[in-house]
Amino acid sequence: MLEWLFQILHFGSGRNDAIFLCSAYRSSEEELVQLARIAEAFSGTKERHLETVHQGTAFAKVTSNISNKLIPAVPLPLAIGYCAKVENINLERLLPLYLHAFIANLVSAAIRFLPLGQTDGQMVLFGLFGDFEKVAKETRDLNVEHLGNSCFLNDISSMRHETMTTRIFRS
Repeated sequence: MLEWLFQILHFGSGRNDAIFLCSAYRSSEEELVQLARIAEAFSGTKERHLETVHQGTAFAKVTSNISNKLIPAVPLPLAIGYCAKVENINLERLLPLYLHAFIANLVSAAIRFLPLGQTDGQMVLFGLFGDFEKVAKETRDLNVEHLGNSCFLNDISSMRHETMTTRIFRS
């Protein structure tokens, strides 16, 4: 489990999300539209596409209502990055926290789905603490030209999940 999450964080959607978040932080609203197209194209499967678009839309709606500032409905890492820019939230502080939340969500799903208890799940999360800061530092100044993914088995698992008759999670 730890190795799987390490790979996603360093070489898959975790790293890409960090790049998208940083790119959105530096973008204008017009550039954000183009970034959204790229982010959607980088969703490895239909479910992941729906997930990031729906989560981003929900985040933008709630945040816009709370802040009285328009946050465009874009994929989640873009919505968070753009909102952080609008709200003047420090990117260097935000990015490792985003990556922590990204992995914590996967650990939470694993605790519910796999024979992985709460303590073991927390140990996995704790084992990656240093990696959140490391990936944040590595991706802070990158842009969409640096996107990539070498976590193909993760994408294949998502594709298999899409075709299951009975599913525990939406994505």
